[in-house]
Amino acid sequence: MDLQGSMQAVGGGILVGTASALRLAFQGHAEGVSGIAAGLLHGPSALRSERALFLGGMALAGAGLHASNAASFGGDGERPLAVFLVAGLLVGLGARLASGCTSGHGVVGVARGSRRSIAALFLFSMSALVTVWLSGLWGRV
Repeated sequence: MDLQGSMQAVGGGILVGTASALRLAFQGHAEGVSGIAAGLLHGPSALRSERALFLGGMALAGAGLHASNAASFGGDGERPLAVFLVAGLLVGLGARLASGCTSGHGVVGVARGSRRSIAALFLFSMSALVTVWLSGLWGRV
């Protein structure tokens, strides 16, 4: 990862942490992206528009970065769209099985000292290492 990519990652982390802290300060609770998405489908109807705006903003920000070439998605672009769709479904399944995602467990849970979140974050990290290793093998095939 180059310096620009590192700065984007740091900036993204700062934004996620700040948003979580503000949500906790003003609403009394904080949740990760998978909790917000699940609440959009099954949560109180009074919060659905807020959740939809949050998720829509994330999608628009990603699309805007991609359109402006400020961020690279998918590396060299040689992987088919189906690979990204399957990867997204697997991430969603993993977040459901772990009762949360990396933003919820990693930012909110670890900050609270939750053992469950620390264990989940460790497993997320190990899964990421295996995925990167397998992706490297696939690239050589």
